[in-house]
Amino acid sequence: MEKRKEVIWLVNPYCMPPKFEPRIQTIKRAEYLNKCGYQAIIVSSNLLHNSKQTIYSSKRWLFKAKYEGIDFIHICTLSYQMSFIRRLLSHIIFYLKLILFWHKIDKPDHVVFTAVVPFNLPALMYARFKRIKVTLDVVDLWPESFVAYGIISHKSILLPFLYRLEALTYNLSPTIVHTMSGFNEYVSRRNSFMNFFKIDTTKKIVEIPNGVDLTDFDRNLKKFDAVPIENLLETTKIVLYIGSIRRANGLHSLIEAFGHLETVDCVLHIYGDGDEREELMKFIEENNINNVEFKDKWIPLERVPSLLNRADVNILNYANDGVLKYGGSQSKSYQYYAAGKPICSNVESYNDMINRYSIGISKTFHDSKEYADAILKLLTLSASELEVIQENSRNLARNFDYSLLTNTFINKCLLED
Repeated sequence: MEKRKEVIWLVNPYCMPPKFEPRIQTIKRAEYLNKCGYQAIIVSSNLLHNSKQTIYSSKRWLFKAKYEGIDFIHICTLSYQMSFIRRLLSHIIFYLKLILFWHKIDKPDHVVFTAVVPFNLPALMYARFKRIKVTLDVVDLWPESFVAYGIISHKSILLPFLYRLEALTYNLSPTIVHTMSGFNEYVSRRNSFMNFFKIDTTKKIVEIPNGVDLTDFDRNLKKFDAVPIENLLETTKIVLYIGSIRRANGLHSLIEAFGHLETVDCVLHIYGDGDEREELMKFIEENNINNVEFKDKWIPLERVPSLLNRADVNILNYANDGVLKYGGSQSKSYQYYAAGKPICSNVESYNDMINRYSIGISKTFHDSKEYADAILKLLTLSASELEVIQENSRNLARNFDYSLLTNTFINKCLLED
């Protein structure tokens, strides 16, 4: 008789079907858990995050789907688009429906909640009540990021209450998985100014960063050509940014840097979308910045390796919001490592990999001229220097292959008590 597979729920309201999802950690974890003999089910909403689209179904409450061999349960919730209030309501509806229709999904042996503090607190409490093993997966610091992005003032009377909900959420979970190398420092600093509702530091806390599937990356690099570029000389160097175009990405500083590089034979290509795209396009037109081009709003994930490989420098750009001082583990950075090209980042994060492995330049620039000088330095590296960067980058990427990271997750979170 075939042994029953352990059922692992990966509850992440933001997770989208693979063809739409640039943040692939949840999907890759499910894929490799399945390969290791578990039955992974991703529980997500029916919304396509950062877009106006939804996944259509005639069902009103929830529905099952399967994408590329991965089981999904989509919970129908409220579309929010750019409305902050609707987004809060959408989270509340998602987790309430999860509790109400819990019995309609294959009974889990273990539930991994992507931390959406404080909204997933009721569902986490329900899982503990049902005596189900729970892991909390922290990929963002809430409410710390609310303060960093100016959503909530650090003087707000609401903030201490939110920190208490954060502590309650963290402390209810026997195991915390996080992606930030400075997470323990964040907890220590946070606990130092909270007289009550401190985060319990005696529980199991495991660091498992984002990563890259090198098998997929290399296969897609060979299989798919980069998107053709018209009217570009062979000698022109390409600097590439791929990602969201929002306040948190701080792309004004990058575009201003290219105002200092107009005499250099290089061009900045920006792929992505967000609420600042139109504003920035207007900015480059009004300021006659001719070496910045906005390209496609969305690129299929399988074509990203070719784009990164074609570039001469790849850019990681963020608003200096103070959260990165606890470490950054953005999904695209591991794609950049796999590409093996020089990386320029305008924010040096905790335990910064770019500087540590000498694969580019990562620092907080004082002004746009200093930023431009750093990009120019990377554009003029010698062939031998580029070869060293490529070797270092690929070696770094191998340490973060999703097959290795999933084994760590299984050993630390599913097998250990």
